[in-house]
Amino acid sequence: MDQLRLRTIGRRTGETREASLFFVPDGPNLALAASNEGADEPPAWYANLHAQPVAEIEHDGVVRAVRARDATPAERARIYPQFIAGKAAYAEYARMTNRPIAVVIIEPIEGSDGGT
Repeated sequence: MDQLRLRTIGRRTGETREASLFFVPDGPNLALAASNEGADEPPAWYANLHAQPVAEIEHDGVVRAVRARDATPAERARIYPQFIAGKAAYAEYARMTNRPIAVVIIEPIEGSDGGT
């Protein structure tokens, strides 16, 4: 699986936060799994995106602005198995937690190719 750097704004601090995450391509979008390695609490980046859905990603040296949203139930059902196929640990993460692991859809913001 390929990785990207996600830059969010901390919901409490207002400071830039970075996370290195695996992703699954989904047409023009990318999908992230808010697994937090199976912890019962979702990762901080997920909470940050709920507070401020506009963020930045960096992949292959290209930075672009994106908007995040939770996947619909149908999107999640289609995408989460791709995480498991790419990295078996995602199946274990789902077994370890009592919460459904959210899938986040990252949509590019038009005109943001090449840096923001």
